[in-house]
Amino acid sequence: MRYKINNFNEGITVTQGLIAVNVIIFLNMNLSGDDFFDHILLQYASTGWFDLKWGWLRGHSFFDKGEYYRLLTANFLHAHIPHLLMNMYGLHILGQYAEYMMGKKNFIIVYLICAIGSTFLCALVDVFMQESGLVLGASGAILGIAGALAGISIYRKVNNIYRGVQLDYQQLLMALGLNVALGLVPGISFMGHLGGALTGLAVGFVYAFLIEKKIIR
Repeated sequence: MRYKINNFNEGITVTQGLIAVNVIIFLNMNLSGDDFFDHILLQYASTGWFDLKWGWLRGHSFFDKGEYYRLLTANFLHAHIPHLLMNMYGLHILGQYAEYMMGKKNFIIVYLICAIGSTFLCALVDVFMQESGLVLGASGAILGIAGALAGISIYRKVNNIYRGVQLDYQQLLMALGLNVALGLVPGISFMGHLGGALTGLAVGFVYAFLIEKKIIR
């Protein structure tokens, strides 16, 4: 199984591009005034359930309104500088490593799937519980990347594949567990972290299977 790509250092990486997009959006939101900042949050952050304070009648979800784009756009919004810095640091560390293994095209696909998986679980739980609250940030997608690496490692362990890049799935799972548990802290989305991690595990396992069977490159 070949994960390493030869042209990793040629030009900007996907990880660097993702970091740049997140930083540019954050700066634009914060330098354009409070009204613009609030407008972007209300229009592009994710939530499963709206009540009167968000401008919709209670009892409507964004699924009813067809605003599915929120599942993706919420992952590129951050509330404050520490929120942005922590996520971008995690993305830099995990993203560069995962992109090195998977290649640019496969990495961005896995990243976006994990991002949507994170916000989708949050939205479903909100709808089921009839609770409102905005969800935003890249942490779910980043945990998804960690989950994907763990999924790859687990697949290789189960199938006794020891060639190529080796990963320690036990350390990855421990780190995932700690970061998911961090979601229990007030102000951090537990379901967002859990959704990203579970999506990543599943995607990583499937990805490793497809690579091993040479269905994808």
